[in-house]
Order: sequence, then C-alpha cells, then structure tokens
Amino acid sequence: MIVVPGSASSGLSRKIADISGCEIANVEKKRFPDGEMYVRIASDVSGKDAVIVQSTTSDEKILEAILLCDATREANARKIVFVAPYFGYARQDKIFKPGEPISARAFARAIQANCDAFLSVDLHANSVINWFTIPAFEISAIPCVANYFRGKNIDILVSPDKGGVERVKRTSELSGIPYVHLDKVRLDGHTVTIKLPDWDFRGKNVAIVDDIISTGGTIKTAAKQMLDAGAKSVSCACTHGLFLGNSGNELAALCNAVIASDTIETKFSSYSVAEEIERALSKVI
Repeated sequence: MIVVPGSASSGLSRKIADISGCEIANVEKKRFPDGEMYVRIASDVSGKDAVIVQSTTSDEKILEAILLCDATREANARKIVFVAPYFGYARQDKIFKPGEPISARAFARAIQANCDAFLSVDLHANSVINWFTIPAFEISAIPCVANYFRGKNIDILVSPDKGGVERVKRTSELSGIPYVHLDKVRLDGHTVTIKLPDWDFRGKNVAIVDDIISTGGTIKTAAKQMLDAGAKSVSCACTHGLFLGNSGNELAALCNAVIASDTIETKFSSYSVAEEIERALSKVI
C-alpha cells in the first residue's frame, strides 16, 4: 500500500502511513502562469494499492482531489481508495429549491470516476454514502472523542441540540461520563436561541460535543449560558473544526479548551483519527 497525500491532509497522511508501515508518495503541486492547477505523483504507484487522503475543505481542495484520483489511475495503481477525512458539500444533500443541484451527489460522482472505494469520517449527512456506486464507508470519530475525555475530569457531556444526542450518548457510553442535551432554535445562519436542561451546572466541568464547528455560534451561545449558570469550565469538542473567520480564537477565549480532530488540520487539532482510518483501510484493501 502507498499513501498519496493531498495538501489538505499531509499530516494525517503521514500518521496513516506510519501506523500501517507503508510508503508515502511524493506529490508535486504548483500553478501554471494562467492559474490552473498542476499535480504530479512523483513516486511509483504502478501495481500498488493507493490510498489518496484529502479533506475537501474548499473548491480548490476538491479539484486537487479529482486530479490526484485521475493521476493515480493514469499511473496504473492496482486499487485506489479515496479517503476524505472531511467531505465538503455533505450538507448539500438534497434539493431545497427547483433548479438546484444535489452538490454532494455531483461531487461523489466526480470522485468515484477514478476510485475503487471511498472512506470518510463523520459525514454530516449519512445519505451521502448512498450517492456512491463504489463501496463507500463512514468512519466514526466517537471512540477517539471518548478516549480523549476519559480521565480529563469532565462532569457532563452536552449535545448542543436534539439532533446530536445519539453522538453524545455514544460518547457517554464509551467514556463513562453522563450527558444532557440542549434545546436549540436556529433563527438564521448566525443566530440561535438555547434552552438549558433542568440540570445543575454549578461548579461542574462541562464538555460540549458536536460533529462540525463552523462559525461556532451555537457553541458560544451555549457556553456563555452554562458559565452564567455557574459552570466551573466549559470545553468544546468536534470532529471537524472549520473555525470560519476568527471563530476558533473567539471560542478559545471563552472556553477552557477547544478540541478538534485532524480531519481538518489546524492549531486546534487535539486528537487524531489516523488509527480509525487505518483500521477501516485494512478491511477495504
């Protein structure tokens, strides 16, 4: 097996290669004078099982992923597995207004054109898997989150809304930390109202757990309310830390800790999903 790293996931790619004891490819990337992207896999992948690892956090990273898949196929890899630790456009999985595309489906079709299998971590919409006609699998980061919090003196885990209850419930089961959920009403893309549960937060160390933190609006509102309710500390954790704008630093100023995985590599990446990915790959390849 050889790991082909995308520029968005170079650190995670190295961890996967180290855990599996396999080679990591040398990938060249540059821009032509007219701005078009150029990629080249400088290592020999012919006849090898190739694992492309690239979080598709932007349109640029999506294009790079598509080019890497095509280059790997052109180089005669035996089997190609595309790993999108974070799969962009997963939230656009249905049509809301006539004339719209199903963006998640369009991206899935483009990726699978030159791949034999697909893996991702904590897809925001599980329906994304259904758009693939090649074998496609979703990996859970919940065991990683539970392991991170085990022994961290956390008194209560909190789901920011009812939709995330199953995630936090499973984290609770694995970590042994009890959980509650908040009632959230979203007024617009940036404004939410939060109702705290009937639970005594006074003097407690609280950890809010979610799948994605984008602007952090919900987390900030919830954290302020729990601190006002007497919480000793509030931490926030997620799988995918987008931290748009200055939201990561704003959360860090408010929370005791801001915790994210390395599906998106930032200064807040506190735990790795490399072992979960490597374990899944061993079943696919």
